Amino acid sequence: MATGIALPQLRVSEGENAEVLEKDMGDLVSLGWKADSDNMGLEASFTFPNFGKAADFITLVNIQSKTLNHHAETYNMHKMVYLHWTTHRPRGLSAKDIQMARWCHDQAASLGGHYMDDVTGWKKGCVGCENSNV
Repeated sequence: MATGIALPQLRVSEGENAEVLEKDMGDLVSLGWKADSDNMGLEASFTFPNFGKAADFITLVNIQSKTLNHHAETYNMHKMVYLHWTTHRPRGLSAKDIQMARWCHDQAASLGGHYMDDVTGWKKGCVGCENSNV
């Protein structure tokens, strides 16, 4: 892997090229994404300069998700946004997850977003998030 970052054994969707996805995942991890707890997806939390920028980001993600028919699990609290990309059928990490994570990285950067080290810890105060396993 070009990035030199150690990754857990990823669980990829049937029919996907695991070697390519592992390399791509390594590139995303070097930016701030993390493998999810079951190694079948990737997740990241971003902080934005204000609520408006966070809301703009979520709107852009929703439009792109609808266009590609691939949707993320998302949470938002004020200026913080959490995203989790995984493929449900067939289950596991797919090229679509990688594509959307890269796209989200570019969109977040264009709106002044930055990765948060603690991917899910901030959700403790999120209304409706307390029952989430994420």
